[in-house]
Amino acid sequence: MAILKNGRDFTLKINDKEYPLRISFRSLDYLDQVYTLEDKESGIKFGFGLNLLVMGLQIKNITAIINLLKAATLHLAQKPSEDEIIEMIDGLNDKEYFALFDGLDDFLSNAALTKHAYRQIKKAAVAETKKSEEKKN
Repeated sequence: MAILKNGRDFTLKINDKEYPLRISFRSLDYLDQVYTLEDKESGIKFGFGLNLLVMGLQIKNITAIINLLKAATLHLAQKPSEDEIIEMIDGLNDKEYFALFDGLDDFLSNAALTKHAYRQIKKAAVAETKKSEEKKN
């Protein structure tokens, strides 16, 4: 299992090394820098980090996993490299791959800085999907 949970603490495990995961303001800023939308007329850039990350996680996008794990390990002196994260993901079987998404969902649902917004974003996304499906029928 790549994501370990111990009470309220979450840990990423890669090759017998454990990396405590934490969402900080620095993590959210990193995600806002990765997931930026720009108004073409004014040139103003808006960070939509958590919002767009949620969309990526919902469609099981591997880049979303990488971005979240990089953001959640920013606080560490010894961080896993992007290559180590990718190798860990490549080594997962289907069951482990989907368990990784479930673990990250649990992590964001419980992290102090993301839990309220994350739940609201997910709820809105589910409602929008349901609305879309109703229009098809």
